[in-house]
Amino acid sequence: MKRIGLIGSCFTVFGFVAHAAELDQVFNKLEPAYTTMAGANACGLRPRVGEKLWQYAERTVEQLEKAAELTNPMLAEKRKLAEDEGKTVALIGACGSVYIAFQFLDLRRKAEAPSDADKSSTSPRSSTASVPAPPQAPPGKPSSTKAASSTPKQLIQDWLEANEDCRGGYGNDPNTMKACDRRADVGDKLLAIGYCEGDVRKAPWVRCR
Repeated sequence: MKRIGLIGSCFTVFGFVAHAAELDQVFNKLEPAYTTMAGANACGLRPRVGEKLWQYAERTVEQLEKAAELTNPMLAEKRKLAEDEGKTVALIGACGSVYIAFQFLDLRRKAEAPSDADKSSTSPRSSTASVPAPPQAPPGKPSSTKAASSTPKQLIQDWLEANEDCRGGYGNDPNTMKACDRRADVGDKLLAIGYCEGDVRKAPWVRCR
């Protein structure tokens, strides 16, 4: 009965008759947020959503997980159910509604950090178009690491450090948001040189095929 109820909620939220107000609230609660992320994966929407918005969605889900104060097994069970529901979302042809939910989330992202959309236009550009500008070294690290930061190996290491600080910090801590923003910036640099996200536990970034 519980599974039937979850599937019913998918039709309610992501069906063709979904209301904008419902889509606007998808990322306000853990279960629909899980289902939205799973639906986006099932629909193959991640490239269309864009890496920055995707990572913002991941941060939003992480904050919802912390607020839920559930055990890891309970969260794992919810994620597993969401994966099944995500496949259902794709099967009923509701990928467009999933994408719209991300657009509402993007409005929230821009409202929280209005200058974020302009970062790319204000960041320093490399004299060579194919080589991205090296990321700024974090406080406390030697400035000599800046030159090495342009290598894929160093960028991946920078991303792992920022990812650890982002996922391990408190959602209301400004340092956590700074770490998450830095993770997104380094991720953009890796994308620019032909790397794609892989398995964070094995190979977080790999050469795009």
